[in-house]
Amino acid sequence: MVADLSIRRAREDDVPRLRELMEAAHRDAGAYFEDVGDDFDGLDDEYFPDGEFLVGERGGRIVASIAYRDPGEMIRLVADVSEEAIQLKRFN
Repeated sequence: MVADLSIRRAREDDVPRLRELMEAAHRDAGAYFEDVGDDFDGLDDEYFPDGEFLVGERGGRIVASIAYRDPGEMIRLVADVSEEAIQLKRFN
């Protein structure tokens, strides 16, 4: 049940589990490629200045994640993007 899911901000010590979760999701979707880097190194620098990286836990185990951040000025220069818009980075 969704009621059993708790949501919190991701921490650096979550990164190994987040990598497992991302790989499993990509493999299930037929979209996994070996040796492709990720952006989990430095969660503080990559997500937290202008966004968020959240994890969902069930029974103390991470079972879901979502990350978003401000799309930035470069995207706003080339696209008609609302000031309230966010850029979805991850959804596993």
